[in-house]
Amino acid sequence: MQISLNLPQFLKAKALLCVTDREHAKFYLAYKGELTERPDLALQPPPEEGKLKSGGWRKKGLKRKGKLVGSPRGFEGVYFAFAKKVSLAMLTLLKARAYRELYLFAPHHYAAELMERLHPYVKAKLKESYGGDFIHEHPLELVRRIRG
Repeated sequence: MQISLNLPQFLKAKALLCVTDREHAKFYLAYKGELTERPDLALQPPPEEGKLKSGGWRKKGLKRKGKLVGSPRGFEGVYFAFAKKVSLAMLTLLKARAYRELYLFAPHHYAAELMERLHPYVKAKLKESYGGDFIHEHPLELVRRIRG
């Protein structure tokens, strides 16, 4: 999609916008006034050993209610694995496509957790990090936040 002229155009450097929360990640590529979503890179956490039920992650065949299982640390283990996937996806994209800037949009509590897991190369490319729930926001609204 075309970026409006009153917003940053990313003319000098290619930029990667990563929008994530603890369960989803979307990647947008910005360069020369164009913003492109990469749906093939959208990440969803798979239910590792079980499936999502109303009580949380449950191991198949387990009859006890209220017990979070399916990962060594319940939900935290699933989120830890997902944070690793997001970090690896950013590293792969930044190295393969020669992007010079990275903008991270993530909730405050998750951004700090994700920053711990980022590769030093990715941290060097990180230009700005924005805290909040942006996963359902329109991509042009994200660019508007970068401006100011």
